[in-house]
Amino acid sequence: MSGIDKSFIPRVPTALLAQSEPTFVKTALSDPLWFQVMQEEYNALIQLGTWFVVDLPPGKQAIGCKWVFRIKENPNGTENRYKVRVVAKGFHQK
Repeated sequence: MSGIDKSFIPRVPTALLAQSEPTFVKTALSDPLWFQVMQEEYNALIQLGTWFVVDLPPGKQAIGCKWVFRIKENPNGTENRYKVRVVAKGFHQK
């Protein structure tokens, strides 16, 4: 492999990891590890006072949100940590 820039050699594809990133919340909730990470993220958001419940004005709809799941990897391709975020579906905003 001399002459080939090793930075362009692909790492282990995510599909081959022991654990995969869930696509659906229901799937994540059934896995104890992802469930714990979701609880930690939710508790952090509550502690920071990220949102509060209010009544919507007539004719208005709330912007939805979704959970995003990621397995962060070390530079050598090994699993480092599980990360969960709640994100707003801003594309629904008018």
